[in-house]
Amino acid sequence: MNPPLRSKHDIEQLIHGLKNNVIDCIASDHAPHSSEEIEVEFEKVPLGIIGLETSIGAILTLLHHKHGFSLDKIIRLMAINPRTILNLPQVEIKVGKQANITIFAPNEN
Repeated sequence: MNPPLRSKHDIEQLIHGLKNNVIDCIASDHAPHSSEEIEVEFEKVPLGIIGLETSIGAILTLLHHKHGFSLDKIIRLMAINPRTILNLPQVEIKVGKQANITIFAPNEN
């Protein structure tokens, strides 16, 4: 991953910042790579992991299950606040409108 995971102290400070609303959003870097880039020897493959699938699992495990963050707060941090910061309209789910949504079951194993 790039940037790599940090020290335990750094992670604790990030959690503290999220709890105290010093950090107001969580984002993952989605950098898609072409087939030609990833179908090479392991040492030559660009850094990366699957974005949403990896981040939501890690965030639910660490922030929701371990540190008690509400799902509402996690949704605000990952979906609502970034759109607000970037001055993008909030997504609405309405009859007749195209929807781009993610459905997850946070308590499923």
